[in-house]
Order: sequence, then C-alpha cells, then structure tokens
Amino acid sequence: MSISRNKGQSLVELSVLLAFVIAPLMLILPYFSKLIEARHYNDMAARYIAFEKTVWLEKGPQNYANSGYGRLAVKQTTDISKEVPDRVFGKIETAINSSLPSSLVWNAKEHGYATFQFNQSKRNDAQSLFAAFNPNAEQSKQQFFKVESGNGKAPGKISSITNGSLNLLELGGTDFNDKSFFTGRSSIQIASHLLLEDERFRNQPSNISGRETKRRSEFEFVMNSSLSLLADGWNVGGPKHNYNQVRGLVPSSFLDGDILNKARNLLSKSGVPIVKKLGPSDLKFGHIAIEELPKERYRNE
Repeated sequence: MSISRNKGQSLVELSVLLAFVIAPLMLILPYFSKLIEARHYNDMAARYIAFEKTVWLEKGPQNYANSGYGRLAVKQTTDISKEVPDRVFGKIETAINSSLPSSLVWNAKEHGYATFQFNQSKRNDAQSLFAAFNPNAEQSKQQFFKVESGNGKAPGKISSITNGSLNLLELGGTDFNDKSFFTGRSSIQIASHLLLEDERFRNQPSNISGRETKRRSEFEFVMNSSLSLLADGWNVGGPKHNYNQVRGLVPSSFLDGDILNKARNLLSKSGVPIVKKLGPSDLKFGHIAIEELPKERYRNE
C-alpha cells in the first residue's frame, strides 16, 4: 500500500522544483550577471576618478600665478563627474571628447552600455539597470552617478618624514605636491528585477509620491566603489613654470641673481685672465636645458 501511495511523487517533486526554483533561477541569472558587470565598471569608475586627481591637482591658477604663457591645468570633481558616464558606462560607439557639450543630457536607457539593459518578465521593452538618485526631478536633471574625489596628505610617520624632505627641496623654488593621498568614489543606484519583488504587490502602483510609474514593491539599492592610492604629481602650468620647477632642484641656481651677475660681468671685463670666464654669459649658475618638448609645441589655450 505504501508503494502505491508514493507512485508519481518524484514527478511531482521535479515539477515543483522546475516551476519554483530552477525556472526563476534561470530567469534571474542574467540579472545577477549584470550586477557583477556593474560592480566591475563601478570599480573602474572609482579608479578613473582617483587617477584623474593625480594629474590635475590644484584648486585654481592662483597657486601658480607666475606659470608663464601656458594655462594651468585644472580639473575639479564636477568636471570628472561629467566624464564618467560616457568614458566608463557609455556605449562602445560613443565618441570620447576632451570637452563634452554642455547641451548633452545623459540618459541611462539611451546612452548606457548595452549590457546594462535587461528584460523583465511581462515586459516588452528593456529596462535600464540604473535608477536615478532623484527620480522626482525632470529627465534632464536626473542624476544617475555620484562622484567624489579628493587628495590629502598621506597618513603615517614615513609619509611625514618624506614630506619634510620635500619641504627642504622646495627651498630651491620647486613646488612639490605633498597631498599625495588620492581618493576616488563612484556610486550608482541599481533597479530591482521583477522576480526579486514581492509577488503580492506586482500589479499595484507605488503609493509613494513621485514614484507613480513604479510598482509598489519595486526598489533600488546603491552600489559603492572606492579607491585610494599614493602617487606623486607635478602640476605644470606652462613652459616657464616647467622650467622653474626643474631649475629649483639645481642648488647653484641660488647664485643666479641680478646683483651677483652684474658684479661678475664687471669682473669679467677687468682684463684679469683668471676671472675673464666668470661672466654670466660664460658661467651660468643653475642653468638647465629642457629638450623634451620645444616651447613652440606648447598650446596656449
């Protein structure tokens, strides 16, 4: 009797397993693969943000007022945040420009990389993996990315000793950057998948103001990535500043002054053989020759 009662049990168990475990798992696996992809790209964004700070350091050109005829390179967090969407999360065919047009409004569904789109069950069109941090704002002002960056003094006693040594070298006129601890942080908000939401509220609209287009159980969660690195950086503000930065590392540059040069010039004209070659045109204290890039190759804009 017990055998006849258990007849077909394996088929029923398999059907339940297929319907409630394997089938939903197969449907939701692509979504989780996109989450892994989003994590990878968000880590790339944090790295990009941090490394951009190693190149563009200062807050304004007032730090190098006498930088010559080349414009000081300045890059703020707001500038980096405008580049992150296209450079990291944008479509492959998106052109990378050094300056983005101010009229461009980045939209996650239209401009986002194809892998960040997914189809939910019972939906005909694809949904973006990204959700705006401010969904109540108009589309042109919706924020899909949060970017934070900064640089400060490196922690630790060894870094303090290093900074002290750099301060001594700065006596020659070279400006070293002692804020060499760079940080980058990228945050994106991920939209939920239908299969992860409460089945009881799937067909009910949200009762939260500003979320009328969402389901009641639809949710988002924030994905954060950060990177910190130690790096040295020189901010060159043009040919003249580049020249002065290197010249400041030459100790004999202290002897190159107007009063001393005039005295040397008079001595060289005295006719005494031993001092004839001490003139500023023959003996150049602190002289350097930069040959890496000719001055005419520097752009003034």
